[in-house]
Amino acid sequence: MKFRIPSTFLALFLVISVAAEQTKQGVSLEAAVAMALVNNPNVEQHRARADSYSFLQEAADALPAPAIRTGLMNVPIDTFSLDVEPMSQSLIGVRQHVPPRGVRKAASLRFTKQAEANQQLARAENKKTIHATRTAWLTANLHDHAIALNSQARELLANLNQIVRARYAAGEELQLAVLAAELEQSRLDSRLLDIERRKSDALENLKYLIGHTEALALDTTLPVWETVPLKRELLSALDRHPKVQAADSLIAAEIAQMSQHEAENNPAWQFDVSYGLRSGNHPNEQSRADLASASVSVSVPWFAREQNQMRVSAARAKKVAAEQAKLVLLRNMRAEILRAYEDWETLTAQHELLTETLVPQASSHAQAALQAYQNKEGSYTEVLLSYVTEVETNLELHRVTIDRLQTWAKIDSLNGLTE
Repeated sequence: MKFRIPSTFLALFLVISVAAEQTKQGVSLEAAVAMALVNNPNVEQHRARADSYSFLQEAADALPAPAIRTGLMNVPIDTFSLDVEPMSQSLIGVRQHVPPRGVRKAASLRFTKQAEANQQLARAENKKTIHATRTAWLTANLHDHAIALNSQARELLANLNQIVRARYAAGEELQLAVLAAELEQSRLDSRLLDIERRKSDALENLKYLIGHTEALALDTTLPVWETVPLKRELLSALDRHPKVQAADSLIAAEIAQMSQHEAENNPAWQFDVSYGLRSGNHPNEQSRADLASASVSVSVPWFAREQNQMRVSAARAKKVAAEQAKLVLLRNMRAEILRAYEDWETLTAQHELLTETLVPQASSHAQAALQAYQNKEGSYTEVLLSYVTEVETNLELHRVTIDRLQTWAKIDSLNGLTE
């Protein structure tokens, strides 16, 4: 008895090169990014800190609240009467403290720069969230596509196994071919379970980023990101990246802190005005006149100059540390840009090779092996190997596509000209 492979089977084999189209509408990449930006407590945290520093800046720019003092002065302890002694009086006064010259201005500038730093950190957190969400969505898409492709491959393999068993029963095939078919199907089942696990992890990560708790399905439409900015443009725009601008603001805040401690070497002033109300009369029966007092106090900072100088030195060391942190940040970001562009160029070349050469070659080889097997001019092992090669080549194409898109997202996250 001679078994021939149905013509529809060849058509099913050709479908391996195309991912399964999902009819169920899911979350698109743009929607996932929008949800992640809305549900990001880290951004709100930095914005709240920026608001707090803005309030502190307004408070630091104002004079301290005046103090009101009141009391009784020169009261005799034998009678506790205010009209016996001429100097007995009821006193009310106002005292105003004026900080050393330059302290308020420096403190106000320090809080302003700290507010600006947190505003920039909020922007940087937005870019970080966009990059993380894009990466998570694309990773989930990779596993989603792999499941669809391997499920199609499993259907194809099941049909092949039926044909091999039938030919083995008719004495036209060796038992080794049947065992090889069963082994490959078991391996494919194991691979599907592993991909399902990876997809579940990727979806959980995506759900965490977008603040979603229920089951999540993806819209499999990939973004069209075909071009990247020039490398020199990204490198020259590093100073405009929110991370770098936040570092600049922190350096300025440390400089203001140093100026504040230096200003503390200036004297502080205190102005005191009081009014004394007296009771009783003079011996000539004239009522006693009330008294007014005014005084000015000034601090002597020279006695604390050494302590102030230590504070200045500490602030200067913190400024140097902030400057070094910025240098490290710039060095790391430059290295990330260079690596990302190298990856982009390599993945672009690999994508072209797979699309234009390897995938068509794998498909042609699989068709030829299947046709030869149908005409009894080839072995089942050759069909199986060609099938495995075609599946792996198509999986590799999608993996390179996803890696290339993730590299684009990485480059965009390092771009100081985009939000």
